[in-house]
Amino acid sequence: MIIDLSHQNLLVTGASSGIGRAICIAAAQAGANIYAAARHADRLAETLSLLPSNGGQIHQAIAADLSQENDLSQLVAALPLLNGVVHAAGIVKPLPVKYIVPKHIDEVFGINYKAAVCLTAQLFKRQKKQTAHHWYLFRPYRASTRIWAVLCM
Repeated sequence: MIIDLSHQNLLVTGASSGIGRAICIAAAQAGANIYAAARHADRLAETLSLLPSNGGQIHQAIAADLSQENDLSQLVAALPLLNGVVHAAGIVKPLPVKYIVPKHIDEVFGINYKAAVCLTAQLFKRQKKQTAHHWYLFRPYRASTRIWAVLCM
């Protein structure tokens, strides 16, 4: 094991497939308690079935559409104190430029940017009510190898 995440609570959005699912598996193997969030409850259940549970780890699936404010609030309310967040939820809508309309842009930015920012803001508001902890936030980009990472202490 390269990194020890024992007893760390980690929220992973976009956990029902792709990068989010892979991060859930890797983090659980490193000892983290996984709080997996995505729109599709059936695919989230599949992700949870792939997670090892060594030494009393806690894993929980939370179905939430991050583009919906009510779902964001319910997600935050269901979470314990977190040690980290991976924003892996995202969509890609490849279209020829001549067919792009504002609706497409709003949809992509809504989930890829706005949802991550609004979720992080709600989590930090909640965090201020509790004891201070280190926070690790990561936003992997699906269409590139770049990773946006912020360490907030």
